[in-house]
Amino acid sequence: MSNHASLRQPFELSDNVGMWQRFSKVFGLGNVSASSTQENYPEPSEFAHPGNRSLFHYFSQNSHYVVDTQQYETCTHPDLAEILFDLAPDAVARKGYAYGRPVIANKQGLIFAWAGGNRDFFTRLNADKIEAACQEGARHDPTYPPEWVNFYMFGLGPDWKQILQRWVITSYEETLALA
Repeated sequence: MSNHASLRQPFELSDNVGMWQRFSKVFGLGNVSASSTQENYPEPSEFAHPGNRSLFHYFSQNSHYVVDTQQYETCTHPDLAEILFDLAPDAVARKGYAYGRPVIANKQGLIFAWAGGNRDFFTRLNADKIEAACQEGARHDPTYPPEWVNFYMFGLGPDWKQILQRWVITSYEETLALA
């Protein structure tokens, strides 16, 4: 019996662009090219702030850039984006999208809240506030950058909007102190 494991090459998207282009054409997934690999994603300039680096790194590893449209695929249900934008604490908070996810940032561009999927809201919190947020239903998941906590909307009960509003405001106030 021969050992074929030594003949295997590591899989790299950029090395297999032709295959992925054919695959995406057959299944209607948009145009996949070398420019849609992780290293070449354009960063959202409207949220240029050094405090967003770890979040942008996470987003870039979990986003898909569609070359044909020159945009990122939206990764959040539109109703969730609307709810998030309604939670913005004041008129100077900046609302928009980064890597296909709705975000809210302070006037300096530091993101303090974002939404993902069909039910998840995230707020940036200082370490001393994370435990209190978890007692109100948040979850500190190590797969996200460490300063972010996740609120599962349907797990918060009937007062979900007030709970989210309170933590979005707390997050906003904390980012104003950092900026």
